[in-house]
Amino acid sequence: MVLIGGPALHAALYPETVRRACILASPHWVGAAVSADQGDQNRFYAEVARRLDLSEYRPCAIGDPPVRWVAREVRLAFAEVSPGCRSNVWVS
Repeated sequence: MVLIGGPALHAALYPETVRRACILASPHWVGAAVSADQGDQNRFYAEVARRLDLSEYRPCAIGDPPVRWVAREVRLAFAEVSPGCRSNVWVS
């Protein structure tokens, strides 16, 4: 008998979490998400929709988890411009 627990159990029960993590861990997609080019950002959101099978997904400024994540990443990227600032950034 094989017992599954911890991350393996969560991956089995919540495959969309694994798909979401793959996007957020990809340097390519993170770069597109925080790009100043709106086309890159649109491609990021389209990839989120494709991987999560959300054909009707459109980014929404209020309460949208991918939009909040992008905003946080952009804040962190700007904080890294000045050495030592990242430790002073509070991210909720």
